[in-house]
Amino acid sequence: MVTQTNDLNKLDNVIVLFIRGLPGSGKSTLASLLQRRLNFKVLDPDQILISDDSFKLFLAQSPLNSRLKNIKYRYLLNTATDCINNNVSIIWNQPWRKVENIQLTSNNIHLNADDSIKSKLLFITIELTIDNVTSWNRSKAKYKSEHSFLEYVSKYKPFDLDMNYIKISENCDLNEVSTKISEIITNKTITRKKYHFTL
Repeated sequence: MVTQTNDLNKLDNVIVLFIRGLPGSGKSTLASLLQRRLNFKVLDPDQILISDDSFKLFLAQSPLNSRLKNIKYRYLLNTATDCINNNVSIIWNQPWRKVENIQLTSNNIHLNADDSIKSKLLFITIELTIDNVTSWNRSKAKYKSEHSFLEYVSKYKPFDLDMNYIKISENCDLNEVSTKISEIITNKTITRKKYHFTL
């Protein structure tokens, strides 16, 4: 069972923070800073270890022809459901190139939430901005070529969902950003949809 013990997080809502952005934009850094400030559970497909016992079991139960990327997503979705049904807020950190996948994931989490949790769920997307050149310079080791990188980022869609959204301007101090976001959450500034804010 997942539990959340930090007294600062006895909030009215169970919060799901989606952190999106191009490679090298600072997603993992921000997720780590927010985790330390808010004590939310961080979910990140890049942090799943194949050697982890719970993932190995999930992998063994998955269809043989499944792509590892899809298995990791389903594993994280199961983990997210377990968290929110135990009143544990989460940070789901990945590029989220296709914004419709944020909507799909939100819908799935809501669908799988216990009835006592559904009315408490609050979804927030945080987007870190970065230009393609800086993104390439920071992440080139992960790609076979600049062409494969450009092909990857070309599928990155602008955010256009009807949900809470915080946009982080490029070159912001992520320590200051994490402080501001933590204040927004703990002060219950965001209550429902359509809260849009730029830092």
